[in-house]
Amino acid sequence: MYRSRSYYGHGIATHVVGYLGAVPADELERWEALGYSSRDLIGRAAQRYLRIVEGGNTVIRELAGAVGEAPRSVTLTINRELQGIMAQAMADAVSYATPNWGLLTGGGALVALDVNSGRLLAMVSYPSFDPHTFNPATEYNVLDTVTRLNADVRNPFANKALVEQYTPGSVYKIVTALAAGSEGIWDRETQFDCGHFWDGSPYGDSEAVRTDWRLLESPPRDPAGSVTMAQALAASCNPFFYETGALMYQASPDMQIRYARLLGLGAQTGIRGLGIEAAGDVAPPGEIAAAINNAIGQGNVAVTVLQMAQAAAAIANGGTLWQPYVVSHIGDEGEPGYQLENEPKVISELELDAEAVAIVQNGMCQVTTVRDLGTASFVFDDADYTLCGKTGTAETAANPHAWFVAYWPREEPQIAFAGIMTHSREGSEVVAPMIRRTLDDYLRQPRKAFPEWWQEPYIPVKTQAQALADLAAEES
Repeated sequence: MYRSRSYYGHGIATHVVGYLGAVPADELERWEALGYSSRDLIGRAAQRYLRIVEGGNTVIRELAGAVGEAPRSVTLTINRELQGIMAQAMADAVSYATPNWGLLTGGGALVALDVNSGRLLAMVSYPSFDPHTFNPATEYNVLDTVTRLNADVRNPFANKALVEQYTPGSVYKIVTALAAGSEGIWDRETQFDCGHFWDGSPYGDSEAVRTDWRLLESPPRDPAGSVTMAQALAASCNPFFYETGALMYQASPDMQIRYARLLGLGAQTGIRGLGIEAAGDVAPPGEIAAAINNAIGQGNVAVTVLQMAQAAAAIANGGTLWQPYVVSHIGDEGEPGYQLENEPKVISELELDAEAVAIVQNGMCQVTTVRDLGTASFVFDDADYTLCGKTGTAETAANPHAWFVAYWPREEPQIAFAGIMTHSREGSEVVAPMIRRTLDDYLRQPRKAFPEWWQEPYIPVKTQAQALADLAAEES
């Protein structure tokens, strides 16, 4: 007879709560020294507190005892309702988009953080799996299931919100804009002509010409035209940020990187209890061309989804960088053995320029509300709530990574979001609709349908090089 464990939602939070399995043969001696036997089930996280546990809401509770100290409950910060809604939104989106990007993606992740405390409210990594698979008493054919999971090139075992780091694309422009506004590169009223092309040769750029993303559309969209700094962020105007990257490099080569690090990029967040965490990469650019690439989130910049949620939260709350945490306390308050594991902790009061923060916030809010300018306005402008965000489409060797970071609501923000769907399409087309579905359901608002074109054959997203080649072919 096996003691077992049950999991709420059959895998909606597998990468957060983990799973139990038999003691590995090559580790048996070590576990026996701790009072376990080959018949016991073990987990990898919080094992010093738990032996056999049952999953539920934000509390993982004792199911049965074991030799040694009695198990204690572990209370998490996870909002079970939000976690379930977010997991379902991502799974439904991929399923619905099967004829289009759904079969092409390498998976993705969504994260929700409390803006004013750093509490992890939800973390979804896709694809996931049912952790009940690894209980000896499971009804699954364990060997077949594990073989299938190991063969899945999307790597279901990896927590893509934490252990994988990605090129951020245009979501990184919130960092570039914050640095530019704080250091006086631009001011609130500066006007910039956002066209289809940008020539960086006066700055020593090694690339002859760079393009705006609007030129990559089929057919090309009209240029954004004259924009302020906030409008450039809303429109995700590449030429504005190319020039910003060049000007910042001329003023101080590490300027952009200093602000990235202020917002927590390039270092582990330090969240405990979720296993290995990637640090990302925000190394200083070695030349002006690299600085220009970095300014739009390409080049030598890599981030995790959790890091981007943390950065979005710091911008939303005006400049406080909170330590993310997921374990609240061990045991029951007032009972023997109670232990407060984590409480809100400020990593740094960033002392950001208030006007620069306001410009970035304004630009993020225009992303979702100003039609024909904001890159995600067609997703959110009919919502009964206001979410402020930034879309991103990161070029890769294959199909692009779709990104979206956001905070809600506009006034007195509560939740910061970040999400990626790898090798799919544009962030406004893929991840923004997932966040829209998440908030519609969480706030009990009428659902906005996923885009109908997700049911149509996939049309590749043009790269800058392809767009320039097409133009050259048309002119020849």
